Amino acid sequence: MEDILYRENIDQGWQHYENKDYDKAQANADYLIDNFADKPAGHCLKGLLYYFGNAFGNAVSSLKKSLQLINEDNNKGYVNYWLGKVYNTEESPFDFSQTPRIPNPLYNQSLAVCYFENAFECENYPEEVIGELIQLHGKDFFKVNNVLKKAVAQFPDNIAYVILATDNYVKLNKIDVALKLLTDKNTDKNMSGLFYKTGEILELKRDYNGARVHYIKALEKCTDGVLSESLLNYCIAKNHYETGQWNEALSYFQKSYNLIAEYNFDNTGYRYNTFWVSAFGVISCLGHLKNYSEIEKFISDIPFLQEYIEYIDFELTFCLDNHYYDTDCNLYPKQNAVLLNQIKKKNRNTSLIEKKQWLLSILYEKEGLKEKNLAVLREIDFEHSVLRDIGFRNLAYCYMECIMEKVSKKNDVDDVVKWLNSDLAAKYSFREDFSLDYMREIFENLYSGKKYRQIVDLQKNLTKIQLDEIQCWFEIAYSYSELEDNENAEKCYEYYLLKNKNCSAGLNNLANLYENKKEIIYIERAIEMYNEAIRIGGSEEMYVRNLKKSKNKLDKLLKLKSQNDYLEKSFRSAVKLVKSEDYFTLEMLHNFLLAIKKEEDFAENQIAIQIAFFPSLMNTSLSKSEKLREMWLSKNYILLTDQTDDYNIPIYKINPFIEAEVQKQRDAISKNEIPAKWIEGIDGINIVKLEEIQYFDLIKKIRKCNKKYKSIIERDFNELVFNYLTGNIKATIVLSGSFVELILTYYLERKRNMNVQYTNNGRVISKDLYSCVLFDLISFIEENAYFGKDFFHLTNLSRIYRNFIHPGLELKNELNKGKSDICFISTMEILKEI
Repeated sequence: MEDILYRENIDQGWQHYENKDYDKAQANADYLIDNFADKPAGHCLKGLLYYFGNAFGNAVSSLKKSLQLINEDNNKGYVNYWLGKVYNTEESPFDFSQTPRIPNPLYNQSLAVCYFENAFECENYPEEVIGELIQLHGKDFFKVNNVLKKAVAQFPDNIAYVILATDNYVKLNKIDVALKLLTDKNTDKNMSGLFYKTGEILELKRDYNGARVHYIKALEKCTDGVLSESLLNYCIAKNHYETGQWNEALSYFQKSYNLIAEYNFDNTGYRYNTFWVSAFGVISCLGHLKNYSEIEKFISDIPFLQEYIEYIDFELTFCLDNHYYDTDCNLYPKQNAVLLNQIKKKNRNTSLIEKKQWLLSILYEKEGLKEKNLAVLREIDFEHSVLRDIGFRNLAYCYMECIMEKVSKKNDVDDVVKWLNSDLAAKYSFREDFSLDYMREIFENLYSGKKYRQIVDLQKNLTKIQLDEIQCWFEIAYSYSELEDNENAEKCYEYYLLKNKNCSAGLNNLANLYENKKEIIYIERAIEMYNEAIRIGGSEEMYVRNLKKSKNKLDKLLKLKSQNDYLEKSFRSAVKLVKSEDYFTLEMLHNFLLAIKKEEDFAENQIAIQIAFFPSLMNTSLSKSEKLREMWLSKNYILLTDQTDDYNIPIYKINPFIEAEVQKQRDAISKNEIPAKWIEGIDGINIVKLEEIQYFDLIKKIRKCNKKYKSIIERDFNELVFNYLTGNIKATIVLSGSFVELILTYYLERKRNMNVQYTNNGRVISKDLYSCVLFDLISFIEENAYFGKDFFHLTNLSRIYRNFIHPGLELKNELNKGKSDICFISTMEILKEI
């Protein structure tokens, strides 16, 4: 009974193990150890489960315990194999989702070899032991030879060991022994693969005739399909080519080519490599035979499809007798390059010329001649080619590889980058479709090679969206800085830091640019940035040094504040304030500047002015002139010097930069046609405030409305903006509701909704569009989600407007600027949706 339970649990455990149901296998292993501890099976199973659970120490203990308990030799080979596997495992290989991978502290290749060799000496062992020993012995060809000799003897039907042994004999320079092994085996097997391998070895001995005989026998025996037949023909063709037998080589190259070209493959995995190498063989042979017209005809007949040229890697692998072989390929580059270049560019057959260029590209790519490949690809008109997509992709990839190679070899990249800029500028599709992954590689390589001028030139031919996706703004900014174009460097760093706020290097570099400006406002910004860079981390020592330098510079600038050098800078800074002035102040400034320039004593922007003379110069009252004078002094529009004239009248210095800005703002007001009544004494309205509420953008939008509504909408919009900017709270609320009612009517009419229906308290309300009030329009639009489900501005406006449209309702609720602002902002957002 015990034997039955023992056997049942063994069988079940291994069955669960094979099905990877490790929990159930664990239960069987535990049962066997608990009840049959003196028997090896439970310990062995437990060891494997530990191994696959990455518990390597426990795995070794259990497997060694099992090994001690085994009486029969027929199982020792398997346990030794698994012990070898444990010691040959560097890190947990079984759970690829596991991060980080678990390292094996017991990893020891010497012990692994020891246990694998123990297994190999047993009568029975897993065949995988052979592969493990070959891999571990590596380049110790003598040890590998001993393993393979035994493998060939023990597994006579496994041709793979024969092939491996043959290759190893060649490495040991025992070519005759390799040939004897192949001959002996083929005497018994008569197999296509063994004939092929024999031919390959004979070619090493330069016995081309003998090799050819065996290649032909391999072809006669081949039953592995068209691909294998094609490659065997290719091998025969190469053999003839080596001995200068051009006609014979041409015949076999043509057979190899035709087999592939005429056969409809379901799986094209290896098809096109053979197709192209055979084609180049045909062209080369025709060249040797001086049959140039046939070369052009052959090229014209080659089918060029995208899948034919998308994945060419020239690894010629084929199957014979269920074993894979490979052969070297030769495109005969020197011969074929000359032949292909003889086909003139002026040939009227544009299809032939394009195919010729593609063939040269394939040839140069295989030979690693990247710059030549780039040159021929650039000459193809991909815009009008059926191979447009793959063509532009190959061209982009070739640019990347060419630049990468030149940078790595520290060669000049000027010409290649000039070509790239030329193609990006001239070829719209190329620029639009350029792989951003390739472009990112190009920028990274140029940056690593310190090719700053090339980076700056290249980025000018890319869109901002492309540059955002490439994520190369730091490199561009750094390049501008290295080229001493600090203005563009500053702009690029600022843009880069908008999305990369925690880049300490970017903060430091931009701070350096600010610090070099030697202006207080920028030095202060630089100090903030150095502090932030120090907080984030990085080159802290350098950042601290830069910070200290900036603080010292700031102290010096503050001491120079009253001197002429700083005075000019403060005057220039004052110009920025003019844009925020109201129309009244602008007119007074304009009057003052015109009048002062007419004075005889006005020289070098200086003049003595009595307080009483300011009203006439400004063309305003005394009280207003005094307020303006004080304000202008505080803003550095004018400066009261410490000098006086001969009559002890104080001398004022006039900001020399202010007049142009005043005129610019007055022109802007005139140009943008601001309604005239706003200007009449409305101090609170200026260009800055209008830009803040997007007045000019929205007025352009309104002027695109149809004739029926345009003048009404523009009139109501201007009145609403006027009242909002002048602080008329109630008017803003009332006009907001009225204006929204107008633009919603226009919006629905434009959408041909002349009848409005919505549900109110369970009732369906239906009205003619022109009979609707604001509540009807908002209810209809919200119910139909015209502006989206999360558009809350309609509700905000409706609620406030309803509460304050009637005076009686206002008595119950507080009316304040906040509610007025909500109505105005909501109205602007609704207008943007129209």
